[in-house]
Amino acid sequence: MSPSFRVLGPLQADVEGTPLALGPPQARAVLALLLLRPRDVVSMDKLADQLWEGQPPPSARVQMQGLLSDLRRRLGKGLIVTRAPGYLLDIPLGTVDLDLFREHVAEARRLIGEGHVAVGAARLRAGLDLWRGEPFADIRVSAVREAAEQLAELRLAAIEDRVDADLRLGGSPELLEELGDLVARHPLRERLRGYLMTALARSGRVPEALEIYHQGRKLLLDELGVKPSAELHAVHAGILRAEPGLSPSAGRPRRLQAPNTLPPDVSVFVGREALSQELIELLTPAGSRPVPLVIAVTGAGGVGKSAFAVHLATQIRDAYPDGQLYLHLQGTRSRPVSPAVALARLLRALGVPVDAVPTGLDERTELYRNLVGGRSLLLVLDDVADESQLRPLLPADSRSAVLVTSRRRLAGIENVRPVPLDLLDERESIDLLRGVLGGARVAAEPEAAGELAAYCGGLPLALRIAAARLRHRPEMTLADLAVRLGRDRLDWLEVGDVAVRASIALSYSQLDGQRRRLFRRLGLSATPEFEGWTAAALLDTDLGAAERLLDELVAVHLVEPARHGVTGPRYQLHDLIHLAAGELAAEEEPSGERRAALGRVLHGWHDLAAVADGRLPHWYDLDPAPAPGWRVPAANRAAVEANALAWFDEEAYLLGGVVRQAADEGFPQVAWPLAQRVSAYFDIRGRYDEWFDVLRDGLRAAEQAGDRLGSASMLGLLADVESSRDRYDAALANAERALVAYGKLPPGEVPVFDDEGRTGDPEVTERTKALEEARRSGDPMAVGWAAYDLIFARRNAGLSGGYLPLFEEARAAFAACGAWMSELWTVKSLGLSYFKRRRLHDAAECIARARAVIRRFQLGENALASSDIALVYAANSRFDEAERLARAELEQARTQDNPWNVARALSTVARLAHDRGDHQAAMASYLEALAIWRQLNVPSRIDATTRALAVVSDDLGDAEAAELYRAEECHAIGGA
Repeated sequence: MSPSFRVLGPLQADVEGTPLALGPPQARAVLALLLLRPRDVVSMDKLADQLWEGQPPPSARVQMQGLLSDLRRRLGKGLIVTRAPGYLLDIPLGTVDLDLFREHVAEARRLIGEGHVAVGAARLRAGLDLWRGEPFADIRVSAVREAAEQLAELRLAAIEDRVDADLRLGGSPELLEELGDLVARHPLRERLRGYLMTALARSGRVPEALEIYHQGRKLLLDELGVKPSAELHAVHAGILRAEPGLSPSAGRPRRLQAPNTLPPDVSVFVGREALSQELIELLTPAGSRPVPLVIAVTGAGGVGKSAFAVHLATQIRDAYPDGQLYLHLQGTRSRPVSPAVALARLLRALGVPVDAVPTGLDERTELYRNLVGGRSLLLVLDDVADESQLRPLLPADSRSAVLVTSRRRLAGIENVRPVPLDLLDERESIDLLRGVLGGARVAAEPEAAGELAAYCGGLPLALRIAAARLRHRPEMTLADLAVRLGRDRLDWLEVGDVAVRASIALSYSQLDGQRRRLFRRLGLSATPEFEGWTAAALLDTDLGAAERLLDELVAVHLVEPARHGVTGPRYQLHDLIHLAAGELAAEEEPSGERRAALGRVLHGWHDLAAVADGRLPHWYDLDPAPAPGWRVPAANRAAVEANALAWFDEEAYLLGGVVRQAADEGFPQVAWPLAQRVSAYFDIRGRYDEWFDVLRDGLRAAEQAGDRLGSASMLGLLADVESSRDRYDAALANAERALVAYGKLPPGEVPVFDDEGRTGDPEVTERTKALEEARRSGDPMAVGWAAYDLIFARRNAGLSGGYLPLFEEARAAFAACGAWMSELWTVKSLGLSYFKRRRLHDAAECIARARAVIRRFQLGENALASSDIALVYAANSRFDEAERLARAELEQARTQDNPWNVARALSTVARLAHDRGDHQAAMASYLEALAIWRQLNVPSRIDATTRALAVVSDDLGDAEAAELYRAEECHAIGGA
């Protein structure tokens, strides 16, 4: 690469922006002498004569050869060529800034001569901007200084040409100030003096213009002994005669023709009102900011970036009177518009003739910025590919503004204001449908309109396509299209040459191999939200590399950031993008690679769930299950281990989908072990419906695979969850099936929890002492409650293991004092413990006892208390203890954030309050319980609580309320 040389200021050379050291002063002087005549041979004698000012020393030739050798080393071989009788600097034309200056000036004069004054003025400014000071400012050799004076004259002539062009365009206050300074520095330049007189006269300052003439006339006579030239005299006479062009009326600025290439605004625009208003206030008035305002409207394909930018530009166009330019840069196409081509289009829109557009990118940029300098322009650059495409197109003048749309975030542009567009909400989506289809058609099918909005996921492109289909198919109802979208969504979101699938494909086509692979594999997982480790699993790579690739997908809005989770940043895919990614995976990935990638993700979920579950307390042991087949990176595992419950809270809504996908896709070695690993969490939090669904999918996977252990494990846990949500008959059926399944398993080692080394918790110590005291008292009610209390204290302390003897002791105590519901609870937990330890005879006895209790008390699904130990205390007239125990159960349930147990405990508190005659307190507790049962949608509990409230209302003398509750009960029975 040849160096570039800059002589319009101190002598400099660089290679692609990297400065070169040019050596000592004499070497720099030799280079300057060669630069005065590039591509011409300069004799050795002439070089020596000029370098040593006509007195070269005897060793001049040797010294000169040494200086040239040094320069060759610094500049690179081939630039300084030996050619008799001396040397030649062999550099291409345009390598020296002086060449570029001369090219700008020559082209400007041609343009001005052809009537393109504004473009010519811009080219002159571009050439003059190359000057950094006095030419060859650091070279003191006389020959160079003489040449520098000639170059300075060229510069001054160019300044005069540029001033002349500016005056022909109308001038400006800044030009008048500049002319005053120029005349002060060059008082004998008659041309400049004439321009100053013209500018003053046009500004209405005729006396000052005439005074400038008289000062110049006197100066010329005093200094040179000559009178003013005919040209200057003509300006003076014209001012005196108020000739056209020399009066205030001629001083009105002549602007460039104000171009407007904005496309039409969209006919229906909904939503984003607050954002639009904020940006309108920011963009108007123009020019009240230190730098040009660049607003980058970013988002995924189809989110409405172009429509928003054009709509916004249409609203503020009057604030930019010098023009509004629109340019589509095709950033999502295979060959985006190059910056050079984009600049050529902008220059032609600004009035530059085709043959006057410079060839090089830098020259076009200079001309463009000079041409728009001092103007108030609004530029809309649609579909920008990246920062390198955008940067040359940005104006420098603060009076201009730029609206950019891009699928990339364009973080590399300084002073850019990012405006990421969100999806439309349901109301806005339906408003858009209404705007295209008409209010009557949408009002006729409100539910179907809501379904269409949901299927389109708030994506304006999808909504417009759906509306367009319906608009051209009047016989098709909204419900018809909703059915089709539910079946083949991407196929129906296509009309004419517009399609959601095609919009996503444009972004996909811009990606390289690894990014493409990651994007399409993200469509394999059923979870809508994910973390960085998921990408690592899909590509089977390290976490750092995966997160870098994810970040690049975020940059082009194929992936969106979600929130920060336990293991780090979280990501998400829009539903339609997720569908498209899955299609691409099916089309481009071999089935074996797809299955392997999905398997790693599913095993990763199992791995993290096992880590988190290992930190939770367990009342009974785990069945031995296959270990995860892929390990999540250590950093993620450590974060989960440190925040196990928080991780489960964060991921619980996804884990059900993971188990379901594992079952659907034939990964039983993940499905049922993962279902087992989430059971403790769902039990603690009382999320019984989700727990049931997970276990059902785990059982399905195990049975399909013929996995006996998996089936037995799932059936036992199903008995637990069905009992927890009051479905006692279903619980018994699952327990009996589990007993058979466990009976068919071969004998083997069963892992047993052992946390006895972690029993230093103060609450556990206190509750253990309380149990010892109860034992000494011989009171079965006290023993049962103390054992129950210690069980929960151990759970709160995070302990696993050591529960079996406590449940056995509690069961015996509850049976002795007649606390049948509490006994049933202990029997359930004991039965599961016996299953896990293969004590099947004991498990069968627990099932038989549970069946007896359920049938004896006809429990069905209407038992109101989670434990009846408090009611047993009350039945024995131990009311204070009963109240204390009931409140303790309520507090325990609230601590665990278990809504089922909270509502059950509230029912017990309400029952005790009613029995002691505090009907207001009973009403309050029953109402709080009813609200929870309604939230959980448990009809049997709602019905039972409503009956209790009717009785309490009677006791309060509120017949109207009692009637209301009984009417609701009858309605519920009738509905059933």
